[in-house]
Amino acid sequence: MKYPYKQKGNGLDRNERNIDNQNLKDIESDIKELLQRVENLILNASTGEIQANDARLDALGILHKTLKVRLDYESTKVIDIARLEENSIPSSKLRTTSQADRIGLQNLNDEVLQAMAGNTPINSIPADNSVTNPKYAPSSITNDKLSEDIKTKGYPFVSTANVPKLMRDAVLEMKMYNGDQSKQYCMPVLRRNIAASGNLWNISIYEWVNGAFGTKICEFNKSNYVPTSNKEVIRLSSLSSSNIFVDLTIDWSKVPDGTDLSSKDYTLTGLHPLVYIGRTEWNSVIDSKVNTAIDDQVKIKRYPFQKDSSPSSVLKNSIIDLKLFNADDSKQYVLAVARKDFSTGTAILKIYEWTGTTFGANVCQLDKSVGYIPVTTKEKVILSPTVTGTKIRAEITIDWSQIPDGTDLSSMGYDKTGLHPLVYIGRKDDASTSGISLPAMADLTDIGNPPSTSVISNSSTLDMTNGNVSAISVTFTNQNVKFNIFEFPGSTVSSAKYVFCIIRTSSGATKEKHIKEYKEGTQMYRFVTSRVYNLKEDVQVIFGYCDGNFITVKQTNLPLASSTTDQNLIGSVIKYLAPDSNIDVEPINAGNVNWKSTNYNLKYLDYGTMNFLPTQPSGSPSDVVTNQFDMILPPKIYLPSNKELWLYHSSASENEHIRKKKPVDINVSSKSPDGLTVYTDTLTTYYDRTILKGNKSHDVTFDFRDWSKSSQTSKRFDTVASKKVSIISKVVTPGKTFNTLMVGDSYLDIQWGDGVFNHMKAFAASDGNTINFKGTRTSYGNLGEARASWAESTFRTRYVPMSQRVDVNGDPTSANMSSPFVFSSDDTVANAKFDFAQYLSVNAITSIDNIVFFLGMNGGDGSGINTMIANIKAALPNVNIFVCMIPPAEEWRLNMDSIARQNDRITRNKNYISLFQNRESTDRVYLIPTHANFHRTASLNNNQTNLYQFSDINNGTETLVTDHHPNNLGAKGIAYLIYCYLCYAN
Repeated sequence: MKYPYKQKGNGLDRNERNIDNQNLKDIESDIKELLQRVENLILNASTGEIQANDARLDALGILHKTLKVRLDYESTKVIDIARLEENSIPSSKLRTTSQADRIGLQNLNDEVLQAMAGNTPINSIPADNSVTNPKYAPSSITNDKLSEDIKTKGYPFVSTANVPKLMRDAVLEMKMYNGDQSKQYCMPVLRRNIAASGNLWNISIYEWVNGAFGTKICEFNKSNYVPTSNKEVIRLSSLSSSNIFVDLTIDWSKVPDGTDLSSKDYTLTGLHPLVYIGRTEWNSVIDSKVNTAIDDQVKIKRYPFQKDSSPSSVLKNSIIDLKLFNADDSKQYVLAVARKDFSTGTAILKIYEWTGTTFGANVCQLDKSVGYIPVTTKEKVILSPTVTGTKIRAEITIDWSQIPDGTDLSSMGYDKTGLHPLVYIGRKDDASTSGISLPAMADLTDIGNPPSTSVISNSSTLDMTNGNVSAISVTFTNQNVKFNIFEFPGSTVSSAKYVFCIIRTSSGATKEKHIKEYKEGTQMYRFVTSRVYNLKEDVQVIFGYCDGNFITVKQTNLPLASSTTDQNLIGSVIKYLAPDSNIDVEPINAGNVNWKSTNYNLKYLDYGTMNFLPTQPSGSPSDVVTNQFDMILPPKIYLPSNKELWLYHSSASENEHIRKKKPVDINVSSKSPDGLTVYTDTLTTYYDRTILKGNKSHDVTFDFRDWSKSSQTSKRFDTVASKKVSIISKVVTPGKTFNTLMVGDSYLDIQWGDGVFNHMKAFAASDGNTINFKGTRTSYGNLGEARASWAESTFRTRYVPMSQRVDVNGDPTSANMSSPFVFSSDDTVANAKFDFAQYLSVNAITSIDNIVFFLGMNGGDGSGINTMIANIKAALPNVNIFVCMIPPAEEWRLNMDSIARQNDRITRNKNYISLFQNRESTDRVYLIPTHANFHRTASLNNNQTNLYQFSDINNGTETLVTDHHPNNLGAKGIAYLIYCYLCYAN
């Protein structure tokens, strides 16, 4: 092209005119050329090129210079739109007329997709009443999501029952014992204070058979009943030989006086099978895990019948223990008769010989047809000899609450109630076995508090014709005086073997019995009763001398006195036991025998109240705190989720011996961190123990409750002291190896039964774990550093020069055995020191994950262990260290210094707690309460019993305790708890 064209100047000469002409020619030429090019473009261009060119014109009619300019312009507008404020595009601008136009799952980010899949929480607020029942999955609402109000209701009715509102509100919980799972039951009757029926209170449960009422199986039926509180647990007693009874928690405040609900059939009050406990011993349900772990020998011990006999559930539930004294091992015996009706005071238990086919002689019995009053719900009763010349008697520990009033079991043959020979004590004096008194009735030395001023000295002017009598009985009548100590001065009695003191009611029911060995001379005999008595109880004290067969001796001159009569005791009745009388027979008054008087003392020794609460109990000066009570436990106990701790109160509670002398019990309850109750238990059981479970983390509260104190009429007794500990639990997986160094004394070094080491290995193997024991000394095949009789100071300081040293596997009691942890740079004692790093190096010991200190009674106060730990941590900062608490002293009523030993160990265990508590997170030091699962009788070497945690250990009959070392049961208990802590910490 010719463009740009030439420009003309200012002058219009010839040359300028030529330029104009030439420009015109060029313009013409260019137009032709352009037209040709356009024509070529049109002829040769593709459709897309033509469209691209046309696209320079946008929708608004604006022609852009090029297509690129238009695209850049519109791109900028799109970006600007994207930057507009949120929600600025109205929904009317969205195209949603078809599924294809709507937003799909394409191009959504991962967070949105996770939320839609349920993996990311979306905080939404559903509209009121918008969540409907079909939206909940079956069993999706768990217990922790329910309110306490719902959980405590525990309606025991089937879901289809249309229960009357009054009944639904009043019945809080129900447990049916021995219910038949194949049957249906209903509660058709609920009456309160029906005047027309003698102010009747009545609740009944019936079978439901084929759409109609069947047999009435149990009921609560009382006239003029007075509830203990608005909410209480009542017992519906068994009827029609069903052996089915019910514990019902009811809120009487929801039942107005005059309520008379009856004939409420199954559609209204059908009971849910969940309340049936089934045809099993009801108390085994309380702890089914323990029950399944107990073998037949243990069950025989508690339920003292032959393995193949079939006693009724009433007897199984009520008889806690039975001892038959002076029985003939070659003969068979049966508990043939058991009757109870406390509405009339009836209590009858009879034991007969069994000839092999029928009943023989009635050898001993408790036979009270009227007026019997039990000491407590659970008590020990004596069955006295009934055959002249025999000495067979029995002690039965019985829970009367498990026997419904009106029970009359008789003619029970050997196949029903044959007694096992394990309960025979044999041909020996029962007093010498200490079996004649409960441990709680043991005679103790003075605690140290002075007696109160309630000291009574009595002399009687009763005129008798003969001063030689064997025993005296004094019955007090309505005297407002209390006592818990009885004393009388002894004298020389040639044929006496024992002195005795028996506390009975005036009707003859024995409350407790004490027997002491007779000692010649005029010493004062003291008997400490199991609780405080008030003479208003109309109690009777019988005291005197007897021979080895418990027959009162002849012609005994009891000490005389001539002091004036104490006015507090006017109205007392004095009798004497005729010579040759059995001490278990009622006193016989032989008439005037010219007996002048006898000295005796009734004392009230105030042991003081119990306190470790922030505030003192209020009351009279006698309430001043003189003895501290506590559960001697670390603040935290660590248990794997599938383990448990059997805690014995007599081992773990401070001043347990005083607690036993007072009417005091321990109540135990526990709650998880979310406030849910894990369990609650009032511990008046034969075992005197609590089973602490590691199934979940929870707090356990121990309440000491004093039955002699009650600040409210609605309460039976007050809590006078409390202690809380935390159970810390976690799930522990198997397949672990525990490289462990054990440092201890004879508890570890000597093989008691299978031995602590071997029990630990067995526990680990059963869980799929392994324990590698480390050390230089071999104790019954296991490496460790255990030395019999060694104390913490021995391990920490003893050094013996090499030339004098005995072998590490020699006699540990030798003074020439050197501590494996103590080294000297010049082989002198003066320069010796504890050096754990050198111990590892010298002995080429590697890979220690755990170190356990169990020094038994040689543990000192723990300060030496603490010093060793500091040195160990310098060498192995990450090692787990376990300090085992000191085992308790033995508990044996004839071994009086055991109280002092127990107090000493409690004091040292308190120091252990002070030194080692709460160090788990800071320096991996754990304090193991090995004293708490060590029973003060059953776990000891010379005691043979089989009532406790590990039922595979059968040690035979019970004998006296004379050794502080463990038996196989004790060793296994120690091993179990140490192993539990290894599992938790590793």
